[in-house]
Amino acid sequence: MSEVQIMTPRGKKLAGDWVVPVDSCDICVVLVHSFLGDRHSAGWFDFLGAAYRGAGYQTMAFDLSGCGQSDDDVLTSASSAEDIQSVCSWLLDNGVKQVIVHAHGYGATASLRAAPLPAATMILTGPISGSTLMDWSAVFSSDQLDQLEVVGHTIIPGSEGERDHYLISKQTLADLTIVDTQKLATEVTCPVLLIHDGTDQDEGMVESTTQLAALLPDGSRLEVMREANFGAGPSAPESGATALRAKCLDWLRLHAPAK
Repeated sequence: MSEVQIMTPRGKKLAGDWVVPVDSCDICVVLVHSFLGDRHSAGWFDFLGAAYRGAGYQTMAFDLSGCGQSDDDVLTSASSAEDIQSVCSWLLDNGVKQVIVHAHGYGATASLRAAPLPAATMILTGPISGSTLMDWSAVFSSDQLDQLEVVGHTIIPGSEGERDHYLISKQTLADLTIVDTQKLATEVTCPVLLIHDGTDQDEGMVESTTQLAALLPDGSRLEVMREANFGAGPSAPESGATALRAKCLDWLRLHAPAK
C-alpha cells in the first residue's frame, strides 16, 4: 500500500491509500465515501476494497477535502466533485489505464456531479438523486443554525475517524437537499449501477433514482436490495455485505474485466 497525497487545482491536499497488488491489472477502483465520513467508510470500503483487489483490481481509497486526513475545507458538492476529478486524473497520469468509481451516499451524488469523469463504469450505493425536505433543527443546535444564518458557515464536531471537526456552510445544506435529477445525468458517459437498500426504499429515495436510471447511458441499471442495510457495518448479519460484494464484482466483470 502506498500512502499518497494528491493536490487539487484549488490547492487542497487529499490523503489516500493506493493499493496495487502484485498480480493486479491496470484498472483502479476509486472509493468515494459519504457525508462526514472518511476513506474507511464505516468498514464498507475496507471490505469492498479487499474484494476488488482479490478480483485483480487496484484500489484508491481517499478522504474528500475537509474529511479524514485531507486538508481542511468547507464541505460542498463542488469541492468534492473537483476532488474526485483530481484523483481520477492523478491515477491516469501515474500509469492506470482505466478508472472505476464506487461511491456511497453524498459521495455518489458528488461523483455524478463530477461528470464527465474518465471512468469505465460507476457503482453508486445509496445515491441522493432527488430533492428532499430536511428539518435541520433536528440536526444542528440553535447556535449552529444562527452561525449558518449570520456568518454563512459553522463547525460541527467529528465523531469517529480521523477528523475532529467539519466545516459546514449554507451551500452544504443546499447540496444535500436540492438535487436536480435530470441535471445529474447530463454529463455521465459510462454505464452506472445504482443500488439502494431497504432503508432507502422506506425513505422514498428509490423513486428519484428510478427517474435517474432512465436518463443514464445504455447498460445502466437500478437494483434495490431489500434485504440489505448499508447503515450497518459489513460484518453485521443484516448488512447484506455478501450479496452486495457479489453484485459489485459481477458488474465490474461485465463492464471493466480485469485482464
